[in-house]
Amino acid sequence: MKILFAADLHGISRLYEQLFELAKGADCVLLGGDLLPTQIESSLSLIRGNFNFNFTLHHQLTFIDQVLKPMLDQFRQSHPTVKFLHIPGNHDWQVALDHLDNSLNISSIHKRIIKQDGHSI
Repeated sequence: MKILFAADLHGISRLYEQLFELAKGADCVLLGGDLLPTQIESSLSLIRGNFNFNFTLHHQLTFIDQVLKPMLDQFRQSHPTVKFLHIPGNHDWQVALDHLDNSLNISSIHKRIIKQDGHSI
């Protein structure tokens, strides 16, 4: 079984393009956190405690729907057996991760062990 591991993609399309190219030879892709973009209006807002979390969440959901979903759909047309899993990172919002799980069929393995082709992950 060939597992491709990647982390800290931070919603950078170019990195996802490279990931999907490498994933052509994999049985499973494990994404290890910080998958989604973190847009910060102002670093001062973090310091002052008035950070707009909805702004960041909107960018994460938009990235999933407008960038990641089309890329993944295209990849799965020619590689339908490759399994995608993820572990959440500290920059990935739970609402966005739930959307990722539900709309793209990318399973979270946070605090779980799963079986894939007779192997435990």
